[in-house]
Amino acid sequence: MIRLVDARFAWICALFVVEGCAAPGPSTAQHTIIHLQGVDRAVAFNAAELALVKLGYKIDRQDLSSGILEAAPVADAGGGELTRRPARLSSPSDARRVAKVRVEQVGDTVSVHCQVLVQEQTTQTHRLFADDRHGQDTPTNTPIEREAATTVQQNTVWRTIRRDRDNERQILAAVADNAARPGAHPLQP
Repeated sequence: MIRLVDARFAWICALFVVEGCAAPGPSTAQHTIIHLQGVDRAVAFNAAELALVKLGYKIDRQDLSSGILEAAPVADAGGGELTRRPARLSSPSDARRVAKVRVEQVGDTVSVHCQVLVQEQTTQTHRLFADDRHGQDTPTNTPIEREAATTVQQNTVWRTIRRDRDNERQILAAVADNAARPGAHPLQP
């Protein structure tokens, strides 16, 4: 009986290892995707960059070889529209959008993947519970615990609360429009 249980356990473990090793590509659960036929990858990449800039994003990182575009976070200027909380509970700096676009080509089809995350600042909540994480009730007063050894940006904690699918669709529609323009060609580095 023990051997039968051991064999079943080994088979189940092997099944999880085999299934867990295969990393699937991006899905629509994580990204909004469009497919462009007959468009050069470099043209689609530049169209994506132009779309992000036109929609108010500043490009923070771009890598044509991997097809990655990352925009610098954009603060919510609408007083809470991103987090859907009442305006009195929000300030313009406590919510932001983070956009990422990836362009890849398979055959003559270019796929453009877009993800826009809405994040809220939770630094105060994080600080409130930081002492509980240490497992002791005697306060310490080191520079690291006072956050003196790090910058404000390093100490700011952001929590992803949702995806902004509407903004993803706007970006991808602008990419398709830019790529379909007559005379669209790759920009020179």
